[in-house]
Amino acid sequence: TEDDWDAVITVHLKGHFNTCHHASKRMRENRHGRIINFASDAWKGSVGQCNYSAAKGGIISLTRSLARELGRFGVTANAICPLAATRMTMNDKVIEGMKRRYESGLITKEFLDKVLDMPGPEFIPPIIAYLATDAAKDVNSQIFHAE
Repeated sequence: TEDDWDAVITVHLKGHFNTCHHASKRMRENRHGRIINFASDAWKGSVGQCNYSAAKGGIISLTRSLARELGRFGVTANAICPLAATRMTMNDKVIEGMKRRYESGLITKEFLDKVLDMPGPEFIPPIIAYLATDAAKDVNSQIFHAE
C-alpha cells in the first residue's frame, strides 16, 4: 500500500537524510567529519520489497552525493551494506522462506548456501570503527559490503 511505502521510505531514507542534514552543517563548520550510512544489498532489487529496495538505493545515492558535496570540507561519506545472521535475519521463518524460494526456482543453491552460512554481526563493527578514524580520511564515496 501507499502507507507501507511511505512508512519504509520515511524510516530509512528520510531518517538518513535528517541525520546527515543536521550533522553535516556542523561537520562543514569544523572542516572535519565522517558520515557512515547504512544501506543494504537490497538496493540492487529485492522480491516483494520494492519500498525497502528503493529506500536503500536512495541511501546509497544520498551518501555518494554527500561525499561529493562535503569532501572539500574534510568530510567523508561512505555506506555499509551489512550482511549478518541475527535473530531478525536468520530465524526459522526466514530460513523456511529461503528454502521455499530455492525450491520454486527464485534463488540458486549457491545463494541459499551463502545465506545459510552467513556470519554473525561481530564482523561488521571493525569497518565502521575504521571509517570513523582519521586514517580513513581519503576513503570517500565508497559502498562497503560488510559480512
